[in-house]
Amino acid sequence: LVRGRFTPKPVMLTPKAQEMLMKTRKAILEEIPRESVRFSARLEDRAIRFACAASLLSYFQSDLDYIPISEEALKYAIQLYVEEASVRSREEFAPELVLGKLSIG
Repeated sequence: LVRGRFTPKPVMLTPKAQEMLMKTRKAILEEIPRESVRFSARLEDRAIRFACAASLLSYFQSDLDYIPISEEALKYAIQLYVEEASVRSREEFAPELVLGKLSIG
């Protein structure tokens, strides 16, 4: 019933979101005491997908032809990324430390 009523709007991965993900990755790797990690890069991909999906809620709030990743969606995606990385690395680091470094949480 709604097909064709709404124009497609892709979610845009903003430079700010990319920078925040890079800072998060670096902060996580600094906290892991070993050189090898027990989680894959797919975890970061899932965080990005989560942020994009959560940003879809702002479809109607903008007149732009795209949807930028919202601050709130990015915050929750970063939390998900850090906490999941901690669990998958068998809690070799406390997520609170990384989130504190990033001023999140």
